[in-house]
Amino acid sequence: MRDFRRLDASRQSAEELLVAALLHDVADHYGFLRRRNQTPAPLILLDNTHTADGRHFVRVLLRAWDTLPQWAVRPVVVLTRPAIDTGGLGMADIAARTPWLPAERGAPERWLLPVELDAVRSEDIMRMLGSADYPPHLPRLIARFSGGRAGCARLLADAAVERLSSGDPWQPRGLLALPPAGDAPDLPATVGEQVLDRLLPDRRLREDLTRLAIALDDEAARRLWALVGADERPDADPRHPTSGRLRAVRGELDGAHWRREPWQWPAGQDQPGGPGRGNVPLVGDRALRALLLCRLAATADEEHWARLHRRLRSGYNRDDLPPRAVRHSVPYLHHTLALGELDAVERALHHQFASTAPEAWLAAVNVVCAAPHPPAGPRGVTGRSDDCPVCAARGPGDEDPLPAHRAISRLVHAVWRLSDPLTSAGTDDDIDRVESALLTLYEHNDERDVLLAAWREWPARLRDGAQAPDLPIPRGYRP
Repeated sequence: MRDFRRLDASRQSAEELLVAALLHDVADHYGFLRRRNQTPAPLILLDNTHTADGRHFVRVLLRAWDTLPQWAVRPVVVLTRPAIDTGGLGMADIAARTPWLPAERGAPERWLLPVELDAVRSEDIMRMLGSADYPPHLPRLIARFSGGRAGCARLLADAAVERLSSGDPWQPRGLLALPPAGDAPDLPATVGEQVLDRLLPDRRLREDLTRLAIALDDEAARRLWALVGADERPDADPRHPTSGRLRAVRGELDGAHWRREPWQWPAGQDQPGGPGRGNVPLVGDRALRALLLCRLAATADEEHWARLHRRLRSGYNRDDLPPRAVRHSVPYLHHTLALGELDAVERALHHQFASTAPEAWLAAVNVVCAAPHPPAGPRGVTGRSDDCPVCAARGPGDEDPLPAHRAISRLVHAVWRLSDPLTSAGTDDDIDRVESALLTLYEHNDERDVLLAAWREWPARLRDGAQAPDLPIPRGYRP
């Protein structure tokens, strides 16, 4: 015990001795008769091996493992760690390649066989829901917020089944607000909080990420942090300075366990954080970002929401343009729409429609309409053309620009509504608005093939649950 408590080579020797003793005990249990009868080896499950203590234990285990004699029966050890795109084999590959043997010589790490768990699909979630009489698009919603993680999907499915079995009226939009299933003590108030607790166990990190999730890039996050940092919060923990907490946020988001999916960015538009860096938005994991944005919208009042987005969009107004100017950038318009200022967005997008290639314009609509919804929800269609420069610039014999302006208004409003993460399925009216708007714009643009392709693809993709910023761009965008 004295050696084990020391933080030097004595402790390392003691750790290796204890782990080696465990492995030798297992090997000694499997004598000649058990090996001849092919008695299955024991199964050991080690969780959280991505943590510092977990990584250290795995190193000790591998060193002891590598010293066992060739004839020794080794236990089957499953090491779990959250990771995305590790290059590991899929479950089907493992089944096809067994038995597996490591290289004869090399580092102890040669004994590791990376295996990737398949993401849960809608079919898997349907089985989780069982015989419950659930709304038809509920599995799609659970898949969106779970990000393919089986544990998160199970929490959401169990909460939905418990609510459905009670017979109380309920709509899928209320999924995250449901109480968690079961009656265990100290459960969070909602299943949405329960899922976030699972993904981000550190409470302080969870709070900080909620405040920063609306940022599109690192620079915007720093700008926002100056507004929502410790100076504004009297409950700030003096042991966690703001600069260190911001680094902790960045370190968490850079973890290999998140599935980063950069947004498609319009060609010809400056990308936040630098062209081609692929770092938009700040929170690149779609499921995590959706959960955080819903949490922020549920907890922030209108005034706080507006203050956050005004601070963020100010960083994209380097030319100090007035708020209703039509030459604002795509990130500026993204936050303008999050403020509910649809008429300003419509005017700017009408200006871009008349001056940019249609594929770049569609990509801009994609990014702008990925804006989060304010706590009070989206406002109605305006279709106003007051002081719209494109509409006012009509000369004798020019085509009437008003139908295109109204089509842009309908398109933005419908795509934005359908891109709310809590929307499980679009209404026929919204899909029809998108279709008719794209058809009108097709008739008012010289490069018709791009808009014709969007007219054919976007309504179908929206009906299947696709949302901005992932609607297909026929050509011309760059990630």
